[in-house]
Amino acid sequence: MEGIDPVGADAKNLAREIASCASVSEALLSTSHPCSKVVREQDKLISVEIKRQRPEPWFGNLEQAKLLFVSSNPSINEDPYPLGEVFPTYEWSEDESASFFVNRCNQAMEPPYVTFANSKHPNFLTLCHDGEYRSGVSTPKRPQPTWNNTHKRAVELLGAEANPHSNYAITEIVHCKSKNAKGVEEASSFCVEKWMNSTISASPAKVIILLGSNVRDFYAKRILKADDEFGSNYNYGNLSQFQRASRDILIADIGGVPRVFVFNWHPTARALRVFGTVYGDGVVTWLQDIIAGRIEVPVPIELEKVIKNLFAR
Repeated sequence: MEGIDPVGADAKNLAREIASCASVSEALLSTSHPCSKVVREQDKLISVEIKRQRPEPWFGNLEQAKLLFVSSNPSINEDPYPLGEVFPTYEWSEDESASFFVNRCNQAMEPPYVTFANSKHPNFLTLCHDGEYRSGVSTPKRPQPTWNNTHKRAVELLGAEANPHSNYAITEIVHCKSKNAKGVEEASSFCVEKWMNSTISASPAKVIILLGSNVRDFYAKRILKADDEFGSNYNYGNLSQFQRASRDILIADIGGVPRVFVFNWHPTARALRVFGTVYGDGVVTWLQDIIAGRIEVPVPIELEKVIKNLFAR
């Protein structure tokens, strides 16, 4: 593969550290390790240990992300070789793996790892070992649903220029791959403590979207100290936009930067995800203004007043 790394040394070093997390080998040695369940989800897919896929630091351009999404954990492609995706295993060097993650959406790579705004292929297909692009054997040309639906939310806040290679990224509370978030509950506290502050601190994003119930329960409530009602699905469809905004938006300082955290359902879990529908156009404009640097993130004590003013217009 040839191409130019679009990020600086700090982001690449962080990608290298996460992709080479020593806790993977520790979890394989002890079933009492909190990461054991999620790590062992790959056991049924690999014939030798060197084929194990590495932890995934993030998707997109973290260092330049104006908007950051936080999800549960990356899913894993279970299609057999050579139909499965090209993804770093322990056969790859640490440097090769880090370069993959910082260049994953770079269309200047030849060939690119993931398609986006590509004249030959739909968005969000992955390069597979047979040289083809697909998002899975069963639906090969369907854009990968989590990435594609997250991109729609990025377009809502960033506009048509939303691009995972240049201005947004997706990270997770658990970096090891599994199907249906298996092992996330057990590993979340350990992985969040080990990597989340460093990952968010590496991004300039002042708006961070928390995707789904696992992120709500294992990050927003445990770490950000969100209220018990934050992101609750109880009677959600009957809440007003003001009630949702008042309940499901918070402000916290991460890495010395005040940031707005907004709850949203997982991209593949619920129909009610569109920010304009969930929170209203006033909140969308406010988030857009923060992202564009037209206004500053308010101090936490002022958030309630700011939200009331958005709905008083």
